[in-house]
Amino acid sequence: MMKRLLLYLLIISTVSISGCWNYKETNKFTLVTGMAIDYDEYNNYLVTVEVMSHEKGRYVGETYSITGTTLFDAIRNFINITGKKIYWGHSKSVVISKDIAWDGLIPVFDFIYRDAELRKNMWVFISREDQAGDIFESSEEKIEPVRAYHMENILKSYEYSSKYLGTP
Repeated sequence: MMKRLLLYLLIISTVSISGCWNYKETNKFTLVTGMAIDYDEYNNYLVTVEVMSHEKGRYVGETYSITGTTLFDAIRNFINITGKKIYWGHSKSVVISKDIAWDGLIPVFDFIYRDAELRKNMWVFISREDQAGDIFESSEEKIEPVRAYHMENILKSYEYSSKYLGTP
């Protein structure tokens, strides 16, 4: 009797524990690879995201920009542009404008660490350009078609270059 009960419990636990309980269909989401945060002319947040799309058999990065009174407001406004919910599981970098860095990084890091979907291990960059979003919209020939992944690969190989220091 006891062996039979243990066998039933083993079978029930094996069936209920296994499987993809947190599975998400990726075609229902917009996959974000990087984000840039600026101010617009009205001192609202201007958020530029690089999203991954599939074209001609390879992945490329597309950029979208939107404004909002808060970072949360700006990011939620992206649904109006893309028509899909944003998924941050593939995000690799955050580029912050020098103006926002000068005013204080606490609202940015507060948003990053409080949002459940944003990755906590993203690389953080401070831009010297007027607009941090220009990094993702650069017209230069890209080595990698997704700019955020290229930036991550550069910093991962910092030990082979004397130009910068990446801090993992």
